[in-house]
Amino acid sequence: SAEGGECVACAEGTFGAEARLAECSACTANSTSPPGSTHWSNCTCDATFYRPASGVDACCGAGHVHNPGEARCDPCPAGTFQAAHEACTLCAPGTSSPPGATTCAPCAADSFAQAGQAACTACPENATAPVGSTSLWNCTCSAGVVVTAGAGAAVCGACSAGTFAAPSGGGCLPCPLFATSPSGSGGIANCSCSPGYYGPAGGEGNCTACPPGLT
Repeated sequence: SAEGGECVACAEGTFGAEARLAECSACTANSTSPPGSTHWSNCTCDATFYRPASGVDACCGAGHVHNPGEARCDPCPAGTFQAAHEACTLCAPGTSSPPGATTCAPCAADSFAQAGQAACTACPENATAPVGSTSLWNCTCSAGVVVTAGAGAAVCGACSAGTFAAPSGGGCLPCPLFATSPSGSGGIANCSCSPGYYGPAGGEGNCTACPPGLT
């Protein structure tokens, strides 16, 4: 632009692409240029930002991709990530991500995710799963808890008093005769002889009635 009859160089962060301009144009967001620049290509992206492609006047941040239709940078959608300024990629099973992510985080314990999930899904109540689980099938009933609504349904419920969870996970088994257990028992060792009876620890074997005068 002219000041007092003299032409002055475009300031840092601007450029003048044509002669006889009244004022210089600003570089696109997240970029700058040296004084006296004559074209937007003299604008260089700031640190941690990148130019999506040659000839594109835009500077995108990590986890963002260029939207040519809107002339802007948009974050990668939730459930995806961007590595090394490439296209957005689906998160692998067992991981998830928020919008604009550069990596996908493993699912925490007791949750799971299929590919491309924005957030991991919690296992059903009374079920657990290891870190990075990929499916509902990775959720298993906690100790003393069994599947109560069909194979693979992963609806887990505690064994009732007087029973214990079968070692094979096939359901709840009753304590031996004249023995009982608290609800949620995880094995026969939780069974003990009922009041008025005595026998081996865990109720394994016979619980015998106490002699008269003894409890």
